[in-house]
Amino acid sequence: MMMKYLQSVTWRKSRSIVPGNQWSLMCPGVDIDRNFDFVWNTIGTSDNLCSYVYPGERPFSEVEARVVRDILHQHRNILMYISFSSFGSFIMYPWAFDGSLSEHAFRQHAVGISMADAINAAKHPNFLNYRVGNAGLIRGSGMAGTSVDYAHSVGVPLAYSIELPGLFGGYWMDPIWIEQIVIETWEGVKAGARRALATN
Repeated sequence: MMMKYLQSVTWRKSRSIVPGNQWSLMCPGVDIDRNFDFVWNTIGTSDNLCSYVYPGERPFSEVEARVVRDILHQHRNILMYISFSSFGSFIMYPWAFDGSLSEHAFRQHAVGISMADAINAAKHPNFLNYRVGNAGLIRGSGMAGTSVDYAHSVGVPLAYSIELPGLFGGYWMDPIWIEQIVIETWEGVKAGARRALATN
């Protein structure tokens, strides 16, 4: 019972199922941040439907990923894209799939540092300081099909994944910390937007 409860509060995939697929009924969902059509299903994914990094049957199989894709294509002048996830207290930028740096890497890092500094100044002392870096390097492994890499590939110069804090080395976070995390993260977003506009 406890395991079932922990799975329900730490679920990180979508809840979609593939009609007629019994395994899909037992292990529903797709890791939406592996479902974007950029070097899809090549590294940091699993073909196992029960895996938390299952990328789906095909790119953009998930409605959530398609909505983000359509917004990115509809508004071609987006300066900054931020995806929120957990956990680790990281601010990461492309390229996630292989750890290489884009032509915007210096600017990405500078804006990321502004966000981290603002969050670190406002954060609760129980939380780790935020670290900034290339997604493929800071996590120590590549991740294919991420929204951040996709956003950057279609022309968003400043694309980030902010990995929120996690206590006890995991995805679970007591609801008592939600308001604090929202407050400190918003300070980072504001600082990042200001710096992004200043460097534009």
